[in-house]
Amino acid sequence: MHRSKGFNQGLPKKALFGYPAWLILALLLPIASGTDFLSALLNQISTIQNTTEQWFQRSGSLTTVICAIIEGLIMVRLHRQMRGEPTQETAAGFLTLEEVKYLNVLQWAALLLLVCGTIIWGYGDAIHSAWL
Repeated sequence: MHRSKGFNQGLPKKALFGYPAWLILALLLPIASGTDFLSALLNQISTIQNTTEQWFQRSGSLTTVICAIIEGLIMVRLHRQMRGEPTQETAAGFLTLEEVKYLNVLQWAALLLLVCGTIIWGYGDAIHSAWL
């Protein structure tokens, strides 16, 4: 079976746009939760009242989980690529070189955000108090 070259031949649209969208959400969670506005909004819908520093710290856990899931999904896709297994998206199971590079960039971005999310999760209250 002959596959034409070019981007988006093996990756579905949900991978092309879904992975970056989730990474952007993971990046925006700590930024937004560190504001007084969102903290007040979260306190209105929560039964437990928290400070802005505590909401910022808790956002680190969500960032870490989102990035860990994205890392796992990308690793599974790249592992299938190395073994040449067919997937639902590709008949032959092969991605183009551009798609593999794209996934590698996303994987590094997810890893960086995962580390940042873990640091915020552990020390977010101190970071928020010191910097913001």
